[in-house]
Amino acid sequence: MFNINIMLCDNFQVVNVWEFSSRSRDKRALTLKQPLYGHTEPVICLAASSAYNIIVSGSRDRTCILWDLSRLVFVRQLRGHAAPVAAVCINELTVSLPQLHDTGAKLRLLFGRGRRIH
Repeated sequence: MFNINIMLCDNFQVVNVWEFSSRSRDKRALTLKQPLYGHTEPVICLAASSAYNIIVSGSRDRTCILWDLSRLVFVRQLRGHAAPVAAVCINELTVSLPQLHDTGAKLRLLFGRGRRIH
């Protein structure tokens, strides 16, 4: 038996966390574990780190949101982006969060729980 969390976003403002469980070869289930609300426009990118138990979502609303992966709750919203956030990733060695905007012209580097370092 094993369980896997799957995070999905679509053209809505919600990040859905699904759980895939397999009790045996014949018994598999995909169930909605928790919808995460916080963005005001569609979520267009996601990153997750099981090492640090965080999810990062980026949206057309020009914000990123940090979510607690264990408790599936809002942690912090990162505002001030000039354009929609098109890509996010998590460096598991330093917990830094590079974010790329739609324009491709600006890269912000954040450390830890959202402190800007560049």
